[in-house]
Amino acid sequence: MAEFQLAEETQIGFVALKVNNLHEMTRWYQETLGLVVLEETSKQVFLGTRLNQRVLVLLTQLNSGESSTGLSGLDHFALLLPNSASLGSAYQQAKSSTDITDRFITGYTEGFTVADPEGNAIELIIDKAIEQYQSVSDFDWEDDTKQPATDAQLSQQHDDDYAGLPSGTTIGHIALKVNDINASADYLVKVLGFAEKASSTEKEAFLTTGDSHHHIGIELVASTTSGQAGEQTLGLDYVNLLLPSEKPLEDLMANLKATETTDYDYNPDHHYLRIAGPSNLTLWFSVA
Repeated sequence: MAEFQLAEETQIGFVALKVNNLHEMTRWYQETLGLVVLEETSKQVFLGTRLNQRVLVLLTQLNSGESSTGLSGLDHFALLLPNSASLGSAYQQAKSSTDITDRFITGYTEGFTVADPEGNAIELIIDKAIEQYQSVSDFDWEDDTKQPATDAQLSQQHDDDYAGLPSGTTIGHIALKVNDINASADYLVKVLGFAEKASSTEKEAFLTTGDSHHHIGIELVASTTSGQAGEQTLGLDYVNLLLPSEKPLEDLMANLKATETTDYDYNPDHHYLRIAGPSNLTLWFSVA
C-alpha cells in the first residue's frame, strides 16, 4: 500500500493564539507588524492583510478567571513576505516600536525576529531567491544555520511610507515545542501525510509538503519543559492548514480511518477537520 501524502498545494493558513489582553495584543499586531483587523468580536480578532483579506493571525481572549501559566508549545511562527522591499519596510516599522531580538541570514533566507507583548516569537522573513526564481540553484536550501545580519542589510530596501504588510504575505512555517519529537514527527508523516526533511540534529525535525525548497511546513523543536499545555494556557491554540480542494480532505479522512485515528472532529457541511495530535498539537484543516 502506497504511503499517504498530503496534497502538495497545502499551505499554512493562519496561527490561532490564546491571549490574556485582547486589546493590547490587537494594537501591537497592528502598530508593530502592520496587520489589519479583518473581523472582530468581543472575544476574537482576525488579523491579516487588507487587499486580499487573508487571515494570518487569530487572537482569542481567555475568559476571566482562567489560568495563564505560560506559552503552549509555540517556539515561533514566520511571516513570509513577498519581496526584499517589504521586508525592509516591515523592519523599519518594527524597530521603531519594539525590540528586535534577532537579525539573521541563512543559505536561503533572511529576516528578523520580534516578540509580541505576551511572549510569542514572530519571524519576518523572505526567501533570498523570491524575486529570482530562475536562480534558485544559487542558494543553499540545506543551510539552515543562522548567521548575524546587520541593520544595513535588512534596511537597504524599504518604502518610506509604510502601509502595512502587503498582499502576498503568508505564514511561511511554524515551529512547535514538543515533548517527544519522534512520536510527533511519526504522527505527522504516517497519519497526516507530511514528508520529513533531513535534519542534522535529533533535537528538531522539519515536516513539509510540496516544494520543500521554500520550506512551507512545520518544525518540531525539543521542549525544555515536561508538562503538557492545557485548554487554559496562553499561547498557541491551533494551526490552520488550507487544503486546495475537497478531495484532499476526503483523502485525509480516509487515511485517518485506515490508521485507526480517533481524536478528531470532522464537519462535512463546513469542510473542516480538527485533529488533536501528540504533544498537545492541534491542527485545523479547511478547504481554501
